[in-house]
Amino acid sequence: AAVLVASLLLELAHYFGPATLATALGLPVEEVERFGRSAHEAVLALLFVGLVVWLAIALAARKRTRNDAERVDQALSSVNVGLAVWDNEDRLVDCNEAFRAIYPEIREHLVRGVHYGRLLEIYYPLASAEVTDGRSLEQFVADAMRRRGGRVTELIRHQKDRWLMMTD
Repeated sequence: AAVLVASLLLELAHYFGPATLATALGLPVEEVERFGRSAHEAVLALLFVGLVVWLAIALAARKRTRNDAERVDQALSSVNVGLAVWDNEDRLVDCNEAFRAIYPEIREHLVRGVHYGRLLEIYYPLASAEVTDGRSLEQFVADAMRRRGGRVTELIRHQKDRWLMMTD
């Protein structure tokens, strides 16, 4: 990091030489040069301080984000209800152990980033007749994707000796 900052400062020194500063300030180069090296060094010091402050703010924000993510993970893990979180592109963000227990057949596929449609394709040949209900793979996937079409839907069914209420 120190080498990166030093390299950045050298680049800034080059770009913020007297001619560049004169142009930016709308002054003749001679007038900027009259202030001498101390003005140039002051500008670089201000840029360095700004960089350090920005870095400190970015690190604090990253820590807050990580803490928030850990709290969400803890909350997901603590409930006895199967929960899965999907992004806007239907990719799995996270799911809890209770959700994995509902689908032990595809447990190893329930990983961050897997697409919902891909999980359906993996699950179909392993699913019970109650679940597939005589539908082809294409019908099964199409029905499931239609349920996810942006509005909340509920499906209640009996599976593996328990009742499930699924909400998309």
